[in-house]
Amino acid sequence: MDTYIDIASGKAKSNRKAFNRLIKDCEEKNIEIIITKNISRFGRDTVEVLEG
Repeated sequence: MDTYIDIASGKAKSNRKAFNRLIKDCEEKNIEIIITKNISRFGRDTVEVLEG
């Protein structure tokens, strides 16, 4: 089990190391489930998240 903490804004041009690591782990199928405090922290809108 791992924890990915991302406090940066998705709108800012900041380096989102934890978020990028999460996406990489998803692409490599190393993750079974994601639990997030707020869906808006994961994507711009629900449709974008579900289609991603």
